[in-house]
Amino acid sequence: MKLKILVVEDDPIDLISIKAKIRELGYEEPLVADQKADIPAILKNENPQLVISDIYYDKKPLGLALIDICKSSNIPLILMTADTRFDTFTLANQHDKVTYLVKPFHHFTLQTCIDMVLANVKPVTSDDKYFFVKDYTNNQVKLSYNEILFLESDGNSCHIHCTKNHYMLRMSLAKINAELDERFMQIHKSFIVNKNNISKASNTHLLIEKHEVPIGRKYRKDFFNILPSLKK
Repeated sequence: MKLKILVVEDDPIDLISIKAKIRELGYEEPLVADQKADIPAILKNENPQLVISDIYYDKKPLGLALIDICKSSNIPLILMTADTRFDTFTLANQHDKVTYLVKPFHHFTLQTCIDMVLANVKPVTSDDKYFFVKDYTNNQVKLSYNEILFLESDGNSCHIHCTKNHYMLRMSLAKINAELDERFMQIHKSFIVNKNNISKASNTHLLIEKHEVPIGRKYRKDFFNILPSLKK
């Protein structure tokens, strides 16, 4: 069966066991990484359809960090551990795309978990374009274009303003603009806006939620030609 699986496991014996169970179920050979790897980069470059990971590394529950990473990437996650404490179980089961396996387990139990988490995956639509950015704790975040209100230039970096969060991307505004789609429009030498999130406009400024964003003189005519309904 075709299902691209990423296994995150640092114990070589456990890794042999989980790979054998995956083969027994008829799936293709999985990708493999340990918990020291750059998991967000692997998810971006390899596009696995499922992640199966041990929770603990050096006696620390580092696998729990995968919950938010996989959730933001719309990838189901199965967490494995020999730990049977209730608090670990609760943390590992707080999202519908995550389930929990206690080692050792039978390959049929693994199949049940795979069926369970795949049933909760929503298909990604063509509108779901995204950036990978780092938050203030240096974790990789998958940021959908739809979440972006506007982008603001800061030299060779850009501030990305969203409804709830703010991110910094080390890329020039011109380079980012080349990657954006028709939802976005440059309205100032230092600003690109998501047209879907504009609330009001004057001749000199836009209102996007609580933010006032300036319209540059050289961009004004093109902006109101594209969105004439906003012209006062």
